[in-house]
Amino acid sequence: MKKRSHSAALTQGRDQQVEQPATTMKHDARVANVRQRMEKKKLDFDKNFNEEVARYIKQNQLTKRVKCSPALVSNGQTLAKKREEAQVRAKMQMRAFQNSYN
Repeated sequence: MKKRSHSAALTQGRDQQVEQPATTMKHDARVANVRQRMEKKKLDFDKNFNEEVARYIKQNQLTKRVKCSPALVSNGQTLAKKREEAQVRAKMQMRAFQNSYN
């Protein structure tokens, strides 16, 4: 037989259910205030999230438009052409320097 503590003997006959205290107006007001702050916080979070999603979509669309822009393609082609011309000029100058040195 197990020995039980004195406090266990005192609570043996009680209900296992904990009694809930009656709510007061002050408590109800606090709960309503907390609920209101939580709902506002959730709405602000949702609003910010939706704005971020919209901004991300616009950013991706702009990036796609810029990548497909003919101005960039022609600019890349002109830069490549200028690079080739500069290399040809440099070779010609080197040949001229070599011929003048000899």
